[in-house]
This record gives sequence, structure tokens and C-alpha cells, in this order.
Amino acid sequence: MYTMEDFKSKKIAVTFQSADEQKKFLTACEKSGMVWIQGQKASGYIPHAGSAITLNGSSIFGKGLGSYTSAERAKAAGQTIVPASAFDFMQAIPFSEIHITSDGKVTHGIYKVDGKVAKRTEARCMDGDVYKFFTGADVAFRKITGEYKRPEKTGKKPTVFHRDRYIAVRRPAKTGEMIEIVDEQGAEFYKNDDILTVLKMGGILAGTVTEWCKQDGIRKHLAVIQEEYVVLVPKR
Repeated sequence: MYTMEDFKSKKIAVTFQSADEQKKFLTACEKSGMVWIQGQKASGYIPHAGSAITLNGSSIFGKGLGSYTSAERAKAAGQTIVPASAFDFMQAIPFSEIHITSDGKVTHGIYKVDGKVAKRTEARCMDGDVYKFFTGADVAFRKITGEYKRPEKTGKKPTVFHRDRYIAVRRPAKTGEMIEIVDEQGAEFYKNDDILTVLKMGGILAGTVTEWCKQDGIRKHLAVIQEEYVVLVPKR
């Protein structure tokens, strides 16, 4: 793949398959500060079909473009013949779009490339969750990008929890400990007074819980910062 810098620095003569391709190439040359050797702006003069365009050097107007009447003449003059399609800036950039919609129960994600559907996803509420559009949109989007991780069951059976057998301590949690949410800050999947089991610590902020589960044993990959919880320590 060739670059505009290659065109500027090497003895290259560029050929074209169509007038549109030639115009696109000359527009890119104009954006790079080039003009024709006679002074016209790059996109202001279109050579006849079959011409090969090269950079002849500099003129009083700037870096000067020139043309050979044919690729054969350019080659005979010591130029390397390169088709315009071989330049990186001539490659077509696909038009991509993502649509997120909802019917009030299920959130649908559609990923299109150049108007054609490339991928469909959907997000449904888990048992016990209240439907929220932005939560569903986030899940549908992450499914499209491949960043979504399906919640995993830990395999642990729910146990009866006796809150009065624990005391609350303000400190960073450790893996395996239980925490109580006391100052929930805009979370979707937990609220104040929820009891969570810590499965993994991490994140940028110290004391951040990155994986946890409730009594149902379903693993959640959502951060809980230290300001939101207290650690539950068994009474002695």
C-alpha cells in the first residue's frame, strides 16, 4: 500500500480506472498543498483519459503536478507505474451505524455496514430486574462490539443470611467477604441494604469490587466503589 508521502518523495506515475477515481486522487493532492506545474489547483484541471499523473517538482506556485499522455511514456521516462487504488487514502471507508430500539420489554441492537445488516443483538431483563432502557441499550451495544460477558452462576446455593450476626466495618473488602450497600451511587443492579458476596477486587480506585453476586449466586461484572459499601465481619 502506498501513501501520499510516497507519491511526494518517489518517482511514481499514477494511473486511473475512471474519471471519478482521478478526481478523488487530485482532490487528495490539493489537500496536501499540490498544484499543477502551471499554477492551477490540483482539482481544477483534469487530464485526458489514459494519462498518468506524477509530481514534477516545485514551481513558483508550490509542488507541481504533471502528466504523461500514457503509462508507457511515463515508464519510458523512468517512472514507477502505480494504480491509484494502491494508495491508502483511496480505499473506501465503509459507512457503519448502530441502531438501538426497544418495545418496552426487550432492547434490540442492529449493526449495519453500508446499509446492510451485519449483526443483530437483543437484551432481556433477568429475573427480578426492573426494565430500564439505558441498561438494555448498554448490554445490546456491548453484545455488538463483543465486549459483553454473560453473567455466570457461581454454583453456590443460596443460604439464609442473619444480618444481626455481623458488624459493619469501613475498609476495603477482600475476596470472599460480604459487603452491605449503604450509599449506592446511581447503580442499576444493586441498591442500599443489598448484601453482596465479593468475588473479585480490582479497578483503578483502591477498594473497588469488580465482580460479585447476590444470594441467587449469579455473578455480576460491575464495579462497586468503596464509598458505597461496608464490610460485614462476623461477631465474635
